[in-house]
Amino acid sequence: MSEVVAPVLRELTVKTGESASFYVREGRQRMCLARVEGPQAIRHHVRIGSALPLEPINPS
Repeated sequence: MSEVVAPVLRELTVKTGESASFYVREGRQRMCLARVEGPQAIRHHVRIGSALPLEPINPS
């Protein structure tokens, strides 16, 4: 997987200037399996192996 996903994430990061992540669904969550950080100083940090909800959390 890393031979395919990592180069695509790197290319996406170069083209967009943003971080790129690859997630896999596990039940009602998504697990980050690969990530390439973008050049921006301000970014959303996600660690490989992090489990996050599928739906965004509403801060209300």
